[in-house]
Amino acid sequence: MKDLDAMLSALNETLVESKLVIQGYDTVKDSFSMVKNRASNMATQGVVFDFLEYEKKYNKALSANDFDNANLVIQEADGAMDVAGMKYSEASGIRGEMDTEYDKIVELKIPGKKFIDVIRSTDKFFEEGKYDDVIRMSKGNIQDMQNKIEWQMAAQQSIKIAKEAFQKGKKAGSKMEISGSFLEQAETAFDKGDYENADDLAQESSKESLSSNKAYSEALDYLNDARKEVNSFGNISATSSMKDMLSIMQENLAKEQFNEVKTESKKIF
Repeated sequence: MKDLDAMLSALNETLVESKLVIQGYDTVKDSFSMVKNRASNMATQGVVFDFLEYEKKYNKALSANDFDNANLVIQEADGAMDVAGMKYSEASGIRGEMDTEYDKIVELKIPGKKFIDVIRSTDKFFEEGKYDDVIRMSKGNIQDMQNKIEWQMAAQQSIKIAKEAFQKGKKAGSKMEISGSFLEQAETAFDKGDYENADDLAQESSKESLSSNKAYSEALDYLNDARKEVNSFGNISATSSMKDMLSIMQENLAKEQFNEVKTESKKIF
């Protein structure tokens, strides 16, 4: 009788354990089904995510009835999908910003092969799910395009000033061969998209045209020092207020309002 009771007790324990195993299996199976459906939905939306590696780890844990580890794998997959989704959104947004900035490059007729090459590379990485690379490269490309636009604006203003100075010197009967040569080189560099060099050459032309004007030379030095200070912030458009100050200084220089140039430069420093 005792043996029968023991056998029945053991059988009952086995049934209970089997029931717990079935319950554990059903629980993790439902959880896994949910994350697998989520991965499928992400793929439909275009998000690149390697769910297969988690599925392999899950199946291995499930085959050993290791439900705790199976649940851990499910949690890992869910967390990884959260990260992939956020990276996808960030990469999509920054690519949109980059396209907008490139439209400005096209509108301003700035040579853009360098920028479009980066855009094409990021398109490839985006399709491969390399969202960190997309974000990093896009940010760098946006910064480079913004710098290019700002240098174009600066060079345009410097060339304008140089032309005005050249005409004044010419009317005064000064020898303008050197000044004219610098101005011609500046315009050639500008047409090639070499705006930094164009800006330098235009300033050299202005110096030659107004070399006899000490006040002009001093004001130009203030402007150049102010530009260097703004550049120390990363680029010529470090802040909108500083950019506005530089524009005012250039306008005052063109108008030969040299004291105003000096006053504006002090605000930057």
